[in-house]
Amino acid sequence: MCEPLAAPIFDVHNRRMLPPPAGYFVDFTALAAAHGWNRIAAQERETFDWRTQPLALEYWHFERRDGLSWYQTMRLVHDDQTLERIFTRERVLAAGMRPNFLPFLGLPWAQLPPPVAGPITLPPGYCQ
Repeated sequence: MCEPLAAPIFDVHNRRMLPPPAGYFVDFTALAAAHGWNRIAAQERETFDWRTQPLALEYWHFERRDGLSWYQTMRLVHDDQTLERIFTRERVLAAGMRPNFLPFLGLPWAQLPPPVAGPITLPPGYCQ
């Protein structure tokens, strides 16, 4: 499981490649993948980009969804009373969550809007 590094490493703060350090290391990415966890991509947005902000590299960020919503996953860790107390609409919005994103978290009080039924009529002269 542990072995010396053979490839150079990237110095995040000085933005350059360095020779591999001496010692034995665990390939955490391979270990996480073997247990169903996946890396996420580095962030590349106008205000948060991996080229200029080290935190946007997301090198530590792994996820495992298993088809569960965020709230269903939280129920694996916390009891319902705790979740109901902590994740009120007011608290979630105060933490910076956008209101239109709430239903996608799977919160029991934030329901998805009903689907649009019937044909959609376009205004006259609208190109399809």
